[in-house]
Amino acid sequence: MKDNPKKYSYEKWSKRYDTNMKNVSYELSREQAYRDQLGGKSETVKNPHTNRQLEEKFENFIFNIDDYLENFIEKAHQKGDDLDFSIDSLQTLKKYLISEKVDKNSTDVNDAAAYFGEVVRMNYGGQWICNLDKENNSLYYGLPVITGLGKVKDVLLSPFTSVKSLLLRPRENHFKTIIDNHISPKLLDLDDIPTEK
Repeated sequence: MKDNPKKYSYEKWSKRYDTNMKNVSYELSREQAYRDQLGGKSETVKNPHTNRQLEEKFENFIFNIDDYLENFIEKAHQKGDDLDFSIDSLQTLKKYLISEKVDKNSTDVNDAAAYFGEVVRMNYGGQWICNLDKENNSLYYGLPVITGLGKVKDVLLSPFTSVKSLLLRPRENHFKTIIDNHISPKLLDLDDIPTEK
């Protein structure tokens, strides 16, 4: 049987393990310092809602989505920004959210997420669902998400998370990059990563 050239020797594995353990404490202390600087805390938050309550919240969101969109588009129009559900309007959405200094807890986040989700749905297909999959997609658990995009099955796009990430860390072509990553994700080449046997 031929030896795997990527297989670690015990000595190499042991050395890497020791290095990783030293780095963990360093990284944890950096994380703690960053959290302290921002006044945050580390805790596990459990969702206080049952699946039925989450479904009801989702149904309410879908029922009212036209009102959210109408109010948000009118508010943006009053500021001179035209939102027309085109892909190009996502740059206008980004500009509006940043120029208005929208807070991540504002109702504008809900409305902007509804707008972004509808732009995606109208231009690329997909449908709104309430993500109740704790095991495979726990990051978006309980959130309205868009599913049915692109080539990869079961990839969920969260308009709420997308809008909040823009508010926390704006970047060029924010929404378009998110859409592209969901429609045509680049598969990772894991061949160079050592495996345990």
